[in-house]
Amino acid sequence: MSRPKSDIPVFCSKPWTSFEVEHDGTVTPCCMARFSCGNVGQQSVEEIWNGDAYQKFRRCMASGEREKICRPECPRLRDGIDDSVADGENAAFMENYERNLDEIEQRATVLESLPRIWKTCGSTLCNLDCIMCYQDRDDRRSLPVSFFESLVPFFSTMQEVQIIGGEPFAIRRLRQFMCDFPRERYPDARFSIVSNGTLHDDKTLQIVRDLRVSWMSISMDAAYEDTYARIRRGGAFEKTLAGVRKWIEVGRDGGFPVHMAFTVMRDNVDEMPMFAELAHQLGADVLFGKVFGTKADQHRIDPQALRRATTKTSDFIEALKPQMPLARLTLSSIT
Repeated sequence: MSRPKSDIPVFCSKPWTSFEVEHDGTVTPCCMARFSCGNVGQQSVEEIWNGDAYQKFRRCMASGEREKICRPECPRLRDGIDDSVADGENAAFMENYERNLDEIEQRATVLESLPRIWKTCGSTLCNLDCIMCYQDRDDRRSLPVSFFESLVPFFSTMQEVQIIGGEPFAIRRLRQFMCDFPRERYPDARFSIVSNGTLHDDKTLQIVRDLRVSWMSISMDAAYEDTYARIRRGGAFEKTLAGVRKWIEVGRDGGFPVHMAFTVMRDNVDEMPMFAELAHQLGADVLFGKVFGTKADQHRIDPQALRRATTKTSDFIEALKPQMPLARLTLSSIT
């Protein structure tokens, strides 16, 4: 199948592949988008997918005008993105996948292909109150059951479903969606999950064991107990570490990586190297990212401390690359 190429390369494919839904129904192609594309409470997925806003995202990305649609702190401005698949098992999935690749190459603005990559917040409900979290814990809005029911026609073309919160395992509708997903009927759909690692009872572990999972990320943000208590209020460091150990075992059995995630901020920047070492000791990969928002002034990181910590952490990760192949730093926007 030939795919005509444009003179301007597409830097990020998300405007053609991705559909991200916040707890209030707001839709974007990416969490780093400058504006929304609609709301699933007011429009159907199909209406939003080829609506004016999505078309603008595709035109700007194809023409290289990323500053109009992307926030400058997006890590993909440095690292790019690879959302390709090797071989699909489902004919409907592969047909949509090939059509989508053609439409990306053609720089199409109105698509016949359906979204391949989905992300849903569901609710901001969480069992922790993190010092830097930008989410409003008093916001009680959540995606209705009808939204999850509306996803059924898209199951056959789903490649990745990213589940986030709040804390996704504390959100009943997200738990139910994961429990009910017919994995045997749709073998190409894989889940990725971002959790705080505090919920790891047998029922919760089984939810993940019963899914096809591509990766799981456990947010900790601290290498030591006192720092964890100060940042992730309501959690217990040792309990979370016990959860990380359990999730690593689940990942090992299921053939997917478990990342320990660290949000770099003012109150923990010095612990970056120690956190990388902790992840290595536990057998996890490690991810570092910039704090989002300005709550509690945690974005005001001492530049010299950040440079020192980043250098030490990069050296540690590089030395252990064979054991931590997926470990990476995503700090380009604040270094």
